[in-house]
Amino acid sequence: MEPVHSTLFSGEKFSKEYFMSHILPYMIGVDLASESFTAAVLTTADSTTQVKQAVENCITGFTEFLQWLHSCNVTPDSSIVCMEATGVYGEELCYFL
Repeated sequence: MEPVHSTLFSGEKFSKEYFMSHILPYMIGVDLASESFTAAVLTTADSTTQVKQAVENCITGFTEFLQWLHSCNVTPDSSIVCMEATGVYGEELCYFL
């Protein structure tokens, strides 16, 4: 029997290209630390267009991050936000977004 993940995500319907062009156009990767985080926005399946350097891991930094996303014409609602799971460092940002 073939694993579920390989049949579920195989084929053109579930490709990264299809997903980004038809479902959610942006993917945001966030690398978290206790005091700061960095992020990158992926707007096509094979290019990183914007990278945000270190931002404070607090409400002030979250607000700056959200403003930066808006300046890139990106919103959390139009994106998948992927965060590195490093303990509890990303919880506040997750709730903020």
